[in-house]
Amino acid sequence: MKEWMLRAGALGFCCCTVNAHANFACKADPSAFLGIDAGGTVLVTVIGTGRVKVCNLELEQGGITARTCAGWYSTFMTARMARTPVTLYFDETNPNNGGSNSCTTLGEWTVRVPYYIEFQP
Repeated sequence: MKEWMLRAGALGFCCCTVNAHANFACKADPSAFLGIDAGGTVLVTVIGTGRVKVCNLELEQGGITARTCAGWYSTFMTARMARTPVTLYFDETNPNNGGSNSCTTLGEWTVRVPYYIEFQP
């Protein structure tokens, strides 16, 4: 029984480790740059990359609805006023992220789709 428990525990650990490698987090600094282009695309400075397009206030983009984008923009504005960075979480397996697997590979002025943003004042 003890050997079975060890094997089951090792299998569970392997499954969790595989999923963890598909995600990465980047700091964004809305106080450095936060903008909206004529088409409603929200851009923010990602530290180590530059300006990145993260969502659109008018159209669904990469599975992010305009309503979610409006909430994210509000969060960016709050962080800008507080002069505090936010954390953007990306999934490297999302085809909208162009195979990026780190903050420095996101590419400036590109559309990249985080799945979660976090603001901790």
